[in-house]
Amino acid sequence: MVVFWHVPVIDVHRPTLGNIMLVEVHYYAFLKERFGTSKEEFDIPEGTTIGRFKELWLGRHPGHEVVLDFARLAVGDDYVAEDCLLSGGAVISFLPPVSGGAPSESDHVRLVDTELRWGGAEELVSRDGAGAVATFRGVIRKHSEGKEVVSLSYEAQEGMALTMMTRIRDEALRRDDITDVAIWHRIGELEVGDLAVEIAVSSPHRAASFEVCRSIIEQFKTDIPVFKREQFADGTVQWKHRCH
Repeated sequence: MVVFWHVPVIDVHRPTLGNIMLVEVHYYAFLKERFGTSKEEFDIPEGTTIGRFKELWLGRHPGHEVVLDFARLAVGDDYVAEDCLLSGGAVISFLPPVSGGAPSESDHVRLVDTELRWGGAEELVSRDGAGAVATFRGVIRKHSEGKEVVSLSYEAQEGMALTMMTRIRDEALRRDDITDVAIWHRIGELEVGDLAVEIAVSSPHRAASFEVCRSIIEQFKTDIPVFKREQFADGTVQWKHRCH
């Protein structure tokens, strides 16, 4: 007797329900210390949304619901909503609420780990026809929270931060009453007295430059993923963020 076996044909190019995808989670600022790592991998089912991923994440990190209350999640260089559908290889950034040497002199948007030149951003936006230049400079101070600062560092989700800084500048330049904008921020280790931030906005009249400069500063406090870590003389350390 001859027995015939039926072997099903499988189309390897067609995904099936239940396929597993690998994604990465990256942690920033004090979240790295909280979880003891800067990144970890997750296997998730195909078709997983950010909302569902949060449930899976909590399954691995029970008792950390508070993190999901204050952290903002981004995929790639953009913040995402609960219904965002994840794809294989996605990088999911857990970003706590943010606080608040260079390539070439023509760069209006900089996020660098080398010394910023005092007044450099302001020079970039100064020109004929700009009757007003509003400049904000953030300098590392010796005392914070009533304690002496011995060192300070800034950390960023660099790709996302640069994308957002560029987008903010582009939006400002679409206004008829703005002449130019330069946004510089330093990351890495800084000392007391170092220049950490310089934002300069020029315009024909002062009201517009004041308004846009202030708006950019506020976005560093709410959206742009740059985080500050202070080391105090008493040995304590503090990440500066809005929920602290």
